[in-house]
Amino acid sequence: MSGIRRQPWTGGAGGLTTTAAIGPVIVATVGAPIVVVLALAEGTPGATTGPTGAAGATEAGVAVAAGSVMGVERRNDTPIYRARHDPWQSRRGRGRTRHTLSSSALGPARMNYRHHYHAGGAADLLKHLVLMILVRRLQAKPTPICYLDTHAGTGLYDLGHEMSQKTGEYTRGVARLWAIRDILPKPLGDLMRIVASHNPDDTLRMYPGSPRVVRALLRPGDRMVACELHMKDILRLQDEFRGDPQVSAHHRDGYDALKAFLPPKERRGLVLIDPPFERADEFTTMLANLKVAHDRWPTGCYALWYPIKGPVARGKLHAALLHGTIRRVLSVELYTRPAREDDTLAGSGLILVNPPWRTDAVLRGVLPVLAKHLAEDDGDDPHLRARVEWLVGE
Repeated sequence: MSGIRRQPWTGGAGGLTTTAAIGPVIVATVGAPIVVVLALAEGTPGATTGPTGAAGATEAGVAVAAGSVMGVERRNDTPIYRARHDPWQSRRGRGRTRHTLSSSALGPARMNYRHHYHAGGAADLLKHLVLMILVRRLQAKPTPICYLDTHAGTGLYDLGHEMSQKTGEYTRGVARLWAIRDILPKPLGDLMRIVASHNPDDTLRMYPGSPRVVRALLRPGDRMVACELHMKDILRLQDEFRGDPQVSAHHRDGYDALKAFLPPKERRGLVLIDPPFERADEFTTMLANLKVAHDRWPTGCYALWYPIKGPVARGKLHAALLHGTIRRVLSVELYTRPAREDDTLAGSGLILVNPPWRTDAVLRGVLPVLAKHLAEDDGDDPHLRARVEWLVGE
């Protein structure tokens, strides 16, 4: 391992485990038989620098960069690492393909996402549970906080709407918790009480979006800024919070909002970045804008939601954060089914930057309960499907 350029490491990283130093390349497993290049030996002959600045090397005629996805096979018990075909790079044609963290290579296939299709599903429950925990941990101090929601959607969703009925995600999500809401542990039970407040006849018909969940938690003096670009959704959102002095709703691009509203005057608070994943380069765009926001407000708490459709994109995302400059990065993931290499949604996750003290401990206590109730098969132990791990420490 002499001469290896090390990156800050705090232990397990959402399933990434350092496994070997093969020649000039340090690799980490993200789900057999897939590995991600973490770093390269300094001074490696043929070393290159990709468009994102990640160091790389040329091996066997294939450009390899930190963050590259590679396949591994064994020959006489010796691991052989080969550049892996990346389905998001296939448009470049056959022949030599450069695997880097740039452009759409980082992200999954498009989701054709609208909030209403997924309202009350497993991803919503994870996101809203994490938001509740973050807000309450921030409120442990008496000073006011500001909550910025970059892709807010609408405040409330009718589960009888054709969008919800088309996917039926809420039937595998909030509907499973509705009947047992009175016996759920406190963080989950508190979330279900917010849901119940919008269903006063004791029949599950409506599900609150993130603006409504957070609004239920705000103290006098706390403030919320919600942004939405879709015209129909922003009109509904503005109508829903009209006259509320603690909430402002803006028709604007969520990424632009990071520049417009950060840092907040309160200097304390939380930013949720929950993009629609309708564009092929959403992962790259999200990370680039996180860097912009963090530069403007380095002490802010950030939560970035992402879908998990297999180990490749997730591994690249974690590798990019491992090699970035942002500190205190926590990964929170919930799987409802085993991850596969196809386009099937296996779960979702959040990247938390600067989470309040003991957020990780609270999440480790409650996420296995959520995983148990939302599992779509009888596979792994719930503790294996609920992952809370530090990617980058102090």
